[in-house]
Amino acid sequence: MAMAPTAPMRVVVIGHGAREQALAWAFCRSGWQVWAVQPNPGMALVATALPHAGSTAASLAQACRAVAAQLVVFGPEAPLVAGAGDELRRAGLTVLGPGAAAAQLEGSKVFAKLWMRRHRLPTAEFAVFDQPDAALAWARGCDRPPVVKADGLAGGKGVCVPADLAQCQAALEDLLVHRSLGVAGERVVLEERLEGSEVSAMALVGDGHFVLLPPVRDHKRAGEGDTGPQTGGMGAVAPALAPGVQGDIARRWQAVADTIFAPAAAALQRDGLDYRGVLYAGLMITAQGPKILEFNVRLGDPEAQALLPLLGDGFAPLAARAARGELTRSEVLPIPTQFSTAVVVAAAGYPGASGGGEVVEGLALPELVAPGGQTLVFQGGTIQGPDGQTLSRGGRIATAVGIAASAEAATALAYERARQIRLSGGWFRRDIGRA
Repeated sequence: MAMAPTAPMRVVVIGHGAREQALAWAFCRSGWQVWAVQPNPGMALVATALPHAGSTAASLAQACRAVAAQLVVFGPEAPLVAGAGDELRRAGLTVLGPGAAAAQLEGSKVFAKLWMRRHRLPTAEFAVFDQPDAALAWARGCDRPPVVKADGLAGGKGVCVPADLAQCQAALEDLLVHRSLGVAGERVVLEERLEGSEVSAMALVGDGHFVLLPPVRDHKRAGEGDTGPQTGGMGAVAPALAPGVQGDIARRWQAVADTIFAPAAAALQRDGLDYRGVLYAGLMITAQGPKILEFNVRLGDPEAQALLPLLGDGFAPLAARAARGELTRSEVLPIPTQFSTAVVVAAAGYPGASGGGEVVEGLALPELVAPGGQTLVFQGGTIQGPDGQTLSRGGRIATAVGIAASAEAATALAYERARQIRLSGGWFRRDIGRA
């Protein structure tokens, strides 16, 4: 007797950026049926718009139940910090994303740094201030100008790495006197400047266990050579631990699992924080070992666009297990044998005011799939115009991804695809994967 075919699993993806399209794409590739809340034009290729989602957690929960969603995945951090994960779980849904209490690890840098100190997790020395004079006095006592971080959510733009004390003072006055970020900048963390290479470490966490995903290097500054203002991220490469490091990535990555994620997962459980989701640690690999720069409570953007295509069909079932609290042991995923480079194409003016409404061309060209590699495009800041054209809504417009057997080939493919994405004033960094 023939067995009935297995019904596809059903997932709802929250968010409408390039990271969320990458998530929808990854679940779709694994055979899942995907719905998305307010999908961008690219997401609409792999997901169905979730009807009647509304603007509240209650209406979202009702819409998810209406399509019998078996998993709800949050892309952005703001709804998690606001407690949407808690509300959906109370409505009986399975959610990949922590509750509000644990989401403070991203929602408040002060909370995160004090939590790291309390649990003796390796991080830079720091102090917390709400008055500019006291903060500047502490900064003057440092060997080098400290990093200035706004306490609250700032879309990846609440960090200043000053070149000198004058820039440090200007950043403090901008946040604490002029209130440029509003309540997000009412308190600041001043942090010791660390030396080394930055890397993004992301793990699926649940019930005190974790699955560490391969390493990704993000490029956060707007300008070549990692100069200029901070952005949400201008590109990423994977798997990559540090410039020039290849052969010992697996050994070094195991050390990250042992010294960062094992104690962090245990500390979350010890504190009774219900964490079922992605835990992101921005790390500095120093001569003394890895140290935590920040925690995020979701996949990075553009790190997700670089990493998810390298994970095959493995991400979807792992995400579901983490969300259900079914991780029974901690593990480190093998380092992929292929490489990827993600290049972000941004609107004119980004990371400042970047308008919108420009026609974006080159997004719908056929993707390259050949023995030499593959390209993908994940749309971010796009909307569908009334005449069917794709328009910019500002910010980071799209991420062009190249995948190949070598890092150099992946980078070449990513740039070949990025050059095909055109909009008035659009731009991208030209040293992603090369710096």
